[in-house]
Amino acid sequence: MELITENIGEVLLNQLQNLEELKIAVAYFDPRSKRLLDELEKVSNLTLIVSDDFTAVNPYTLQELLNRGKNVKSVDSGKNNLLHSKVYYAVRKDNSYFLIVSSANMTRNGLYNNNEASILLDSKIDDIKKIKDSTIKWFSEIEKKSEKMDFESKYSIWDERNKTSKNKPGLAEENFWILKTRGGGLDEFDNWSKFKEEGVVAIGWGEDLTKRTPSEENKEKMTKEILENIKKYNKQKAAASVIYSEIKAFFSMKVGDTIIIMDGITPNQKKEVRIMGVATVTKFIGEDSKSDWWIYKHKVEIVDFKEKYFPVNEIKEALNLGSCMRTIHSIKSERYRLFSNYLLTKHNINLGY
Repeated sequence: MELITENIGEVLLNQLQNLEELKIAVAYFDPRSKRLLDELEKVSNLTLIVSDDFTAVNPYTLQELLNRGKNVKSVDSGKNNLLHSKVYYAVRKDNSYFLIVSSANMTRNGLYNNNEASILLDSKIDDIKKIKDSTIKWFSEIEKKSEKMDFESKYSIWDERNKTSKNKPGLAEENFWILKTRGGGLDEFDNWSKFKEEGVVAIGWGEDLTKRTPSEENKEKMTKEILENIKKYNKQKAAASVIYSEIKAFFSMKVGDTIIIMDGITPNQKKEVRIMGVATVTKFIGEDSKSDWWIYKHKVEIVDFKEKYFPVNEIKEALNLGSCMRTIHSIKSERYRLFSNYLLTKHNINLGY
């Protein structure tokens, strides 16, 4: 038996390997993780039961799972049957099984951001036959109370409640970013391979510019340090201020933030733009003092596009960009939603958003 109090999403992902059967009963479902959805789709016998609160249950993702032959149902809370459980039960292909009882909903914040606690019971370690029998019985009773969904009526509820991330009930506001893999024009080396190798996103400009965490208190001193380090690049004082602001933006990223990793776009660019992938922050690192390349990093889960190229005008329109020259940009949630929809409809790339 194991108590899990951090990285619940990663623990769950590790458990979703080589499964024969998986049963999930959660109040809220909106994981926004392609990797997690891919693992769910691999399970041939999946039953997912959710509450009927479609302000926090994503009907689009449920529809995608249903289209792939999964058993997806909801419990009508109007019958005094409010589903508030967070239970995961699975049988592996070797006939071993595990049970997770958690405080965490199957949402991005539940799995990665919130202060949650879960108990993991594994038949490979624990004697849990009695618990297994009662769990199967409980799931059977819950499924009897559940029903198939009319998705068309749910979409409007979800869309209205989730027009902006700050309206999501009980969830922290999400942030969305664009990040380049080159150092703001001061370093022509492409660090995309390093991103993938370490499972991180990072920023840097040539040699280490400073090793001080940015804050308003040390802004002036840190900017001077940056300026001294970039003099050899013949950059002006304004460049030091820009670099400081970008390091500060990088430090403001939170677990659960979403990052589009792509090349820059010039105002008059005609050629296609390379997008390497989309990443979700899973752990805040900040400064990696042992790094032999860029020192500012966050651990991420990366959806790798295999360096796919897209028409630049379509990307500009989806992200509402005139250009994209700086190393790091913040974007509004609605623009990311349009970008996600563009990838799905035009290129069949489902980010699970």
